[in-house]
Amino acid sequence: MASTYKLYYFDAAGRGAIIRHLFAYGNQSFEDIRIPKDQWPEYKNKTPFGQLPVLEIDGQQVAQSRAIARYLAKKFNLVGKNDLEALKCDELIDTIEDFLQKGLKYFLENDPAQKEIHRKKFFEEDIPYYLEKFEAIVSKME
Repeated sequence: MASTYKLYYFDAAGRGAIIRHLFAYGNQSFEDIRIPKDQWPEYKNKTPFGQLPVLEIDGQQVAQSRAIARYLAKKFNLVGKNDLEALKCDELIDTIEDFLQKGLKYFLENDPAQKEIHRKKFFEEDIPYYLEKFEAIVSKME
């Protein structure tokens, strides 16, 4: 019998996006449960570590977006053909975390003047930098 999957995350892209993309790549159906921010307090204590995303696999909850991404990458044969390629895949996943941290400075800033400074840096410097690096790595793997 095939496993059943439920992804719990906020109604946003964020850390849930890569998990959703991996399910799409693997043509794997899953229940995408979007938790509204105002309902988060009632869900928080039901998660393994009080945070999202959480992936439920056949009723068992697992947390941590990168651990979930690595699990799905293995399921969908996206871990490389050898140990070095697997290492490069892990490198990309960890670098995506660095990239997300850069974006959070912009997305979480409340002060309009500081938000504009972070927006400009993120969209004009960080995104082009990381996309260029990702493209260079991926093009060598093809």
